[in-house]
Amino acid sequence: ASADMRDVGFTLQRPSVAVAPPGTPSVYLDGSDTDGSSNSTRTNGVAFDNWLNLGALGGTFSNATGTQQPLFAASLLNGRAGATFDGTDDRLTSSLAMSAWAFLHDGNGATIYSVVRTSTSAVHTIAATSTGAAASIGVLHRYNTGFAASYAMADGAALRIAINGAAASVNTGLFDIMTSTLASADTPDASVYVQGTSVVTGNAAAFTASNPSSTLVVGSNPSGGFPLAGDLVCLLIYDVTHDAAQRAAVLAFLAAKYGVTFPA
Repeated sequence: ASADMRDVGFTLQRPSVAVAPPGTPSVYLDGSDTDGSSNSTRTNGVAFDNWLNLGALGGTFSNATGTQQPLFAASLLNGRAGATFDGTDDRLTSSLAMSAWAFLHDGNGATIYSVVRTSTSAVHTIAATSTGAAASIGVLHRYNTGFAASYAMADGAALRIAINGAAASVNTGLFDIMTSTLASADTPDASVYVQGTSVVTGNAAAFTASNPSSTLVVGSNPSGGFPLAGDLVCLLIYDVTHDAAQRAAVLAFLAAKYGVTFPA
């Protein structure tokens, strides 16, 4: 070879992954950035008192009571961070007014995605608001021997969504994408999907649009019951009901973000 011929080096790079979820979520709790600075203020295994909402509504989810704060976990899912809730009283409450969450109670629809791993204890709430003492909108998972259920209760009309199968059907102990869609009034009011597959559809007896009586909480229901025992790395809430194509786009984003095939 001539003296002026040189090897030309090159670098193979992974395809870029979208840093923002499809569409415009109202809530985007990203475990990779709980504080707005890529978790630079967090310490692994130490309780943290606020989780920044990167979604359109903004604000934070916080709790000033140290014993009720989740623990920051630096590496929960393929090196991605998130929060560990103790299943006793850990919860984070939105800084926004109740009125910010009217879309969860107005009968026009909403969609909730959670990348979560739960324990096998009885009942877990991932996120919820309410229009009364017993009515909440959220994604709750009950794990009992041979039975699992999700609940979304709309405006006083209890909506119990039963997943009639073994608890393993919702991948207890593994991270998975749990999706709950809330549709418009007088249609099937909620559907639950695990890893994008519909597991059940339920109908409320009635749906009466009303204003929420509590702001949104993560890790329990608004009155502090049914706390989450497990790990949460992402929560997305949209103020519209997603169709199949939209759900597929969000699920693809989450799978790419975490670099895994769910369940993981």
